[in-house]
Amino acid sequence: MMSLVKFSIQYIKHYKKQSISIVLSIVLSVALLTGIGSLVHSADKSRIEKIREDSGDYHYFYKVDKEQLNKIKENKIKNQMISVTYIIYVNKKHTQQKSS
Repeated sequence: MMSLVKFSIQYIKHYKKQSISIVLSIVLSVALLTGIGSLVHSADKSRIEKIREDSGDYHYFYKVDKEQLNKIKENKIKNQMISVTYIIYVNKKHTQQKSS
């Protein structure tokens, strides 16, 4: 193990330009990826804030059946964000198969 460390130090000393360029390219690539990730995160946050400004920050929960859900989906208002979730409660007795 010690010989491997000595060999790598000798390589770095002998090929200084290549070693510096490798380290510099690693640093630049990490900085680039970090910058792109930061821009994507910032754009996502900005989009969410824009939607909150335009539409408001309101949350409602309605318990509806399937017929009411279809009526709501048919009557969507344009330029509004409507998120409709239909929750089905299943009785375990009806989902189990009878063994014969």
